[in-house]
Amino acid sequence: MNDSSFTDDLDSLAGAFERKFPDLRPVRPLHALGRGFRSVAYETSGGVVLRVGRSPDAAKDYAKEWRIGHFLTQRMGRVLPDPRWYAEPCTELPHGALGYRKLPGDTPAWGVDPGAPFARDLGAFMARLHKLSVDEALAVGVPEVDSYR
Repeated sequence: MNDSSFTDDLDSLAGAFERKFPDLRPVRPLHALGRGFRSVAYETSGGVVLRVGRSPDAAKDYAKEWRIGHFLTQRMGRVLPDPRWYAEPCTELPHGALGYRKLPGDTPAWGVDPGAPFARDLGAFMARLHKLSVDEALAVGVPEVDSYR
């Protein structure tokens, strides 16, 4: 499946999701949410967001998110998507896929100041994130980051 078919043939992609994730139904109608550098995001009629990889880098990212996602959502709460569906690269999804229930709320508009409530929420999120146990995070595969580099 090449990259252009992701938005051109939603019916075939919905079929691939149904075969790969039988517990995901209802999938159809499938709606394209957006395209990024590594992924294309779709939403199923059941409120699940599925990110489909566009490159081998996306497949690596999904594997890492799958390994550490539950750890983060258990500690951070409903502010992060909890990965529930994961596909390693395969014939129908050559760069893998990762899915989770859609989070409530709206994405801030690009280039528009989201205001003080957003800044307050982001600060609270960052404070919670920095309180996580480094040893526990490393144990589940959260990669070390050299922030000075």
